[in-house]
Amino acid sequence: IAQYMATVARNGLRQKAVPTAKAVPQPAAKAHQ
Repeated sequence: IAQYMATVARNGLRQKAVPTAKAVPQPAAKAHQ
């Protein structure tokens, strides 16, 4: 998982993947609620 997140983070920084960045916190926020 750590390697996956690291890869996604690198790809996100390169591609500036805004939808991915927004898609991750939403489920996390719902899970906390």
